Amino acid sequence: MQRKEQALLACQAALKQAQSVNQIRAKLSDRIPAVENLRLGWGLTTGNVIMSHYGSRAADLALVGDCTNLAFRLSGIANKDLPSEIVICSETADLVRDTNLIVADLGSVPVRGRSGKENVFGIKAN
Repeated sequence: MQRKEQALLACQAALKQAQSVNQIRAKLSDRIPAVENLRLGWGLTTGNVIMSHYGSRAADLALVGDCTNLAFRLSGIANKDLPSEIVICSETADLVRDTNLIVADLGSVPVRGRSGKENVFGIKAN
């Protein structure tokens, strides 16, 4: 599978997940008022990762590396510090820019654990 297709599939999955959260919020808001305050964020990046075995069981696997760390940090600022539920890195934005997604430049932001700033983007379905 090509990187462009992988990036698009990841973005589409995040959009569907965000839509599902909104539907759940709507269904539960009458019974549980606090659900209105529920805010989730997704961070998507494109790059290389390493699968690491960190425990004694076969299921003890993790994806590690700079790309994984950046995705985690972006998810932490999505829908909180930034006005988008889904925040993507510049490489992912380049890969999905000419698709049916709306890609909005969110500017350069500091990312904890990294020097300098990262140019980040938000996505929406078209």
